[in-house]
Amino acid sequence: MSPTGIIDGKEVTLEVQTSKNALCEVDGEDFTVSGNTVHTKYIGDLVESNDPYHYIISCLISENYDDDTIEFYVDQTPPSITSTNDGEESCGLHTVPLSVTVNEANISHYEYNLYQGNSPGSSQLREYLGLENATDTILISSGTLNLTADIEGVTLVNGTPYYIEVLAVDSAGNVGEYVY
Repeated sequence: MSPTGIIDGKEVTLEVQTSKNALCEVDGEDFTVSGNTVHTKYIGDLVESNDPYHYIISCLISENYDDDTIEFYVDQTPPSITSTNDGEESCGLHTVPLSVTVNEANISHYEYNLYQGNSPGSSQLREYLGLENATDTILISSGTLNLTADIEGVTLVNGTPYYIEVLAVDSAGNVGEYVY
């Protein structure tokens, strides 16, 4: 049965798979049936709530009713990074230890850009630091990080400035803003 867990609440469709031919309904409305065992019901867009959404599903299988519940949360708020720490002992290493703190627990992954040079690489980052006209920076690494948030496969040179921007993506797919 789906959805489960935490979703973004956009274009929600309930889905039930049965092992035998069945007729399923939710709130007195029939599901659409595909192949007699896959049942779907379009719900539409839902709003964010601290409480879970509950849908009681009733399926008629071989003259017997079987009831079950689909339960999930809707999260439409992008995560915010509250602090980062990229360490100060990275020079000469091939890994940048990046510590990220966010305002929620359901983080899927992080996305980052690592720049080398005397000024930050992205225009947003340069503007944030008041260096809008600087152009001497190159992007040396970018990608997706799991929750350990270590940037691997780079060689940092002692005495060279580096800038990292990172954002968080939560399990509902909401994308936060870059933090520098």
